[in-house]
Amino acid sequence: GLVENAIRDVQLRRIADAAAGDARIGLSILRSAARRADQAGDEQITDEQIDTAIPAGREEVRQKSIETLIHHQRVLYRIIEEYGEIEPSELYDAYRERVEEPKSDRTVRNYLTKMVHYNLIIADGTSRDRIYRLLK
Repeated sequence: GLVENAIRDVQLRRIADAAAGDARIGLSILRSAARRADQAGDEQITDEQIDTAIPAGREEVRQKSIETLIHHQRVLYRIIEEYGEIEPSELYDAYRERVEEPKSDRTVRNYLTKMVHYNLIIADGTSRDRIYRLLK
């Protein structure tokens, strides 16, 4: 298993930079790197294990965030995923076609804002020329 001080300060700073202020991502990266080191029988976490853990940690948090979405939010997410990029009016139309009891435009906007906050999607542009796409 890992020993005390199994990770260096410079490595922790690298994880913090990769997490870009999101503690969930930072902890997920650290957990993933520690798991990889443990599986390899290493006492210390290597830079290579961190390299591999960064995308894995981000993906783990993204998947968990998707799992917490309610049905209507998940429908919106899947539409954006399918289209790649989509304008709000087209997104609202596609959403209304896919759900039996669509929420109001205001509620849909709130859902989209929440998904931006969760780092699941990006809203590029101002309200007039906005484009939604997934955050990769």
